[in-house]
Amino acid sequence: MNYKGMFSMHGALLRTGKSDEFIAVGETGQPVYKAALQLIAALTRKSPSLVNFLAVPKSNEQGSVIDWYSPVQGDVVPWSSATEAEREVARAQLNHFKTAIAEMSSTLVQAGNKGGQSDQIIFGKLLGLVPHAPADDYVYLIEATRINAQGEAERYTQPILTFWGFVQNEGDRHRDPLYFLTPRVAAPAPSSLPITPVPEAPAVLPFVAEPARPWWRRFWWLLPLLLILALL
Repeated sequence: MNYKGMFSMHGALLRTGKSDEFIAVGETGQPVYKAALQLIAALTRKSPSLVNFLAVPKSNEQGSVIDWYSPVQGDVVPWSSATEAEREVARAQLNHFKTAIAEMSSTLVQAGNKGGQSDQIIFGKLLGLVPHAPADDYVYLIEATRINAQGEAERYTQPILTFWGFVQNEGDRHRDPLYFLTPRVAAPAPSSLPITPVPEAPAVLPFVAEPARPWWRRFWWLLPLLLILALL
């Protein structure tokens, strides 16, 4: 298949980088980025709407430097420059993309297992690794224009992944693709209300019982009366 003719039309250059700056994910020694054009071609046939989420890679002769081009024409908005409202919409679109890719990958692997087609199994697993990307600054939003069903031009935003099929750290291979797009929950701010000190309870002195006095000391005032009675 002539992939050059298929991808001759593309948009702006989004990113350029070296392939060895990251860890390439893959299957049975086959990295995803080495099969990028075949994967894009398969998506173009099966689900054209999904292919627009993937930047088109073009590498130098050595394959060490890769240019990533937008698959659609439009104005480029880096993820860091997008508003939170724009990001929220893009997150929903990318989650739909990720789910659709996972379902397509599972279908291919299951069909390959039933038919004993190892190539189809490998290709299905490679497809499932496509949504991996290094970080959120490798995601771009393209403000594009398309013709709707009524024949009218309308504006839309297309999220696009660059350096897909790559991760930053070895541990990211086993993490959920695009995990970094989930907003982090901020720690609760400390309360600004003044803290009222709890008054200390007064110290309770131990009760010391008064030593018992002899009975005759308690009734000393009766002695004079007894003496008077004795003299009568």
